[in-house]
Amino acid sequence: MDAAADTAVPGRQRPAEIAGGLVDHRHIAAQELEVMGAFRSPWLRPAFHAVDREAFAPARFWSPVADSEGLYPVIDRDLDEDVWRRTVWGTHASLVTQMNDGATRVEDGPARGDFSSSISALDIAFEKLHQLDLAPDHRVLHLGTASGYDSALLCERVGPGRLTTLECDGALSAWGRKNLRAAGYAPTAVCGDGLDGWEPTAPYDRIIATASVRRVPDAWRHQAAEGAVIVTPYTTAYGSGGALLRLTVDTEGIATGRFVGSAFYMLARAHRPARHLRSCVGS
Repeated sequence: MDAAADTAVPGRQRPAEIAGGLVDHRHIAAQELEVMGAFRSPWLRPAFHAVDREAFAPARFWSPVADSEGLYPVIDRDLDEDVWRRTVWGTHASLVTQMNDGATRVEDGPARGDFSSSISALDIAFEKLHQLDLAPDHRVLHLGTASGYDSALLCERVGPGRLTTLECDGALSAWGRKNLRAAGYAPTAVCGDGLDGWEPTAPYDRIIATASVRRVPDAWRHQAAEGAVIVTPYTTAYGSGGALLRLTVDTEGIATGRFVGSAFYMLARAHRPARHLRSCVGS
């Protein structure tokens, strides 16, 4: 049997490869997302292929899984490009791009601390976009620009002129805007508190958040058009879990809906529970 015939044997597949013999992790990710139903909204498939996730990932970031010493390892493209690409295109894990609100530097290596920004795992990112039920003529408010990857996917559907994306962290906002422009996208990108929305480009047909909230801000409802859909991660102060909340805004500005799945996201900074220390005096 010749080589060409061998590749056609049913059930036998060779690993996807790119130039240089590296595994094509993007192709593998596309196959995995297809199998798990991530492209149920047909526009998401071409959007995935149009937006290069690698262009929005930093050369170094932390793994979200701690090692045996409780440290979060650094994934470094210069040390191992294949591991870096495999992690970037991994469908189930996020890429931690900021810790402790920027006080911890990735250049200093593995670290302990609290995650404060990440690039969402592909599976939940595409599930949220599916739940948005997005049409090309919708005006969209995206809360949590960060790297800009999600914003780029949204631009593929509605175009940059219909997207406003907010980021509360100045350094992240500048980084996300730079990434978007380098990739050819120019939505309205604002450094501001997403919990306040953005009145100048309201009303919005769709509002999507990339941080978890403990209550839905009134500003989102007030800036929503009639029939608008709000998709946001949601959590409480009583546990570490989270859910994905989908709401529809009626003619009176009342938002109602239901939970449509799980979503484990960092809390919006203003919604983080306060940490109080109480001293105990012994008898």
